[in-house]
Amino acid sequence: MGDWTVFTDERVKLFLDSAAIEGPRIFTSLVLLGIGWLIGRRLSLLWSEKQKRREQDLVAARDFHIAYGEFFATWKLWNYFLKQGSEGLPGSSKWTILDRACQAEAKLEATFVRLASERFLTPAEFEKIRKFRQLFQLLRESIRDNIGLDWNHPNHPQYAEFKRLAPSVAAIIGSHRLPDERSLQKITASIFEPTPQRLEKHDPQREFKASAD
Repeated sequence: MGDWTVFTDERVKLFLDSAAIEGPRIFTSLVLLGIGWLIGRRLSLLWSEKQKRREQDLVAARDFHIAYGEFFATWKLWNYFLKQGSEGLPGSSKWTILDRACQAEAKLEATFVRLASERFLTPAEFEKIRKFRQLFQLLRESIRDNIGLDWNHPNHPQYAEFKRLAPSVAAIIGSHRLPDERSLQKITASIFEPTPQRLEKHDPQREFKASAD
């Protein structure tokens, strides 16, 4: 037993000496492993978030393209309906066409709500989106007032502006910037809304005027 006690003391001393040498190395290794795990987890979360944003962008872009295509289909249908009446378009009426225009506008509005909640927009981008939104509304307002949307040539100011703004707005939807809580208010502001007379005369030379609203 005495030999065992002496041997144990020697072992304890040896163990303590080894621990004094190896302990810092083990501790450093554990710290590095922990840091590596945290960094890896953070990178994984960032990648997942990026992928999720990308998927949301694709959904928003798809909805925008659908709304844009529906605008043109409804516009052509409405102008044809004004010329031919229900006899030329069996099953169609002003109200069914107005419903299509409202649905397209609702899809666009939903896209802009998502855009406002997920993106930081510059003043120039706000201006483009507001102008595009107001131009998009002209179709519904034309149907409501029972008049045509007479964008009858490629150089018509409003038609040219609408075509120019569409790809810009689509590109904005695909951007990646943090949102501004006031974005939706800025997008839906009416300061770029055309004057009320725009649907009565359809003057090809008219320009946008700032609304007092």
